[in-house]
Amino acid sequence: MESGAGDFSMRGIAAALGVDPMALYHHVPAKHALIDAVVERAFMGLDRLPRRLARLPARDERMFALALAYLRCVAPIPRLTQHLARGPQSVAHRRFNALFALARGAPFEEGTREAIARDLLVDYLHGVALAGRKEGEKALRAAWPMLLRAVEDDSPIRRAPATRAQAA
Repeated sequence: MESGAGDFSMRGIAAALGVDPMALYHHVPAKHALIDAVVERAFMGLDRLPRRLARLPARDERMFALALAYLRCVAPIPRLTQHLARGPQSVAHRRFNALFALARGAPFEEGTREAIARDLLVDYLHGVALAGRKEGEKALRAAWPMLLRAVEDDSPIRRAPATRAQAA
């Protein structure tokens, strides 16, 4: 997975391990199940986060703790970020969604401002994860005031004005 998304196939994995591709299917039914297992392993660092979030009194502190912990999970395997956006059924999406609600202090529904804020934050974190952990953490700390405003802002969502081509 670390060498590139194109190399991540059951045949490619089997070749790297020196086994028959069918041997992998004895342990995992499909590539997405293997990706889910890699995500679960990578996200083990998030298992203690709910207790830590519960001890932080301010929502902005909880949000930063979540962002930093998530970044530390995905940055060591930057190519993993290309597989995390499989939609709301993915293990990564469900885990981040639950932690985001906990950090915000309230549950939320898809299609709401909170869901858009979650998507903005996770997309930013995936982008900086591709830069690597050290650079990613530096970028997160530098951008945090702006990200926090976007995530915490309760004003109505403003769409960009339509261009002439879109209006036609």
